[in-house]
Amino acid sequence: NLHWSADWPGATRRTLAAALAAGRPFAEGSESGPRSSPTVAVVQGAAGDASPRFVRRAQSFGEVDRLGGLLAAHALEALLGAGPAAASPGPLLRRDTVRLPTRPLPSPAEARRLTAEAETAWRAIATAEGPCPRERIARTRHEGAQLLASVAEIGLPLAVEVPVTVVALGDDAWLHLPVELFTSLGLAIRAGSPFARTRVVGYTDGYFGYVADRAAHQAGVYEASASLFDAAAGRRLVEASINLLRRVWAEAR
Repeated sequence: NLHWSADWPGATRRTLAAALAAGRPFAEGSESGPRSSPTVAVVQGAAGDASPRFVRRAQSFGEVDRLGGLLAAHALEALLGAGPAAASPGPLLRRDTVRLPTRPLPSPAEARRLTAEAETAWRAIATAEGPCPRERIARTRHEGAQLLASVAEIGLPLAVEVPVTVVALGDDAWLHLPVELFTSLGLAIRAGSPFARTRVVGYTDGYFGYVADRAAHQAGVYEASASLFDAAAGRRLVEASINLLRRVWAEAR
């Protein structure tokens, strides 16, 4: 498939903008004149293990529109039910970095053995059951093992410097991380944050791939196998994020 697509985020933006286009205060214009469509942006959260590949009905543009429409409907309900925004001082932005050690790697021979085992398991399920969620999980585990084998051949640096950014606005905070963070780690950050509402935003200020939790590493899922980091590095990133949120909270007050 060589088509360009904004996938479900694009469908969400189109659907939500169309639903809001005629209403104030979401669109500009006069009562009698034309209104401009509002601008809708999708900010991806801690979505390292939030994939539609296990729940999608097809791999088509129609399915993209269906999934995007479902999210747009929830967003519309939230917007129409929201109260007026409380007055707050201007935003406060602070950045820090955390040094994350990379994962220990298997030997190239061991990585090739793991890849062969994963391929055997996947093909057995594919032959017996055909396309289904179990087959998708097994296939992606094989793909993750292939990536791990490639990394085992070339090696990794001992550690990488990962930027962490907080934008605070009143009782709200956005934590920006350059990774695909697993949901459990994002929830741990939110639980440790002093802000009333904390949003964890991924894929910002660079890109260092997946950061998976311990359960994912134990299960050998694709995202854990493809990650530069182990579960200990994930916990260190969570701790560094919470510490920065607390420092910004104290400074803002």
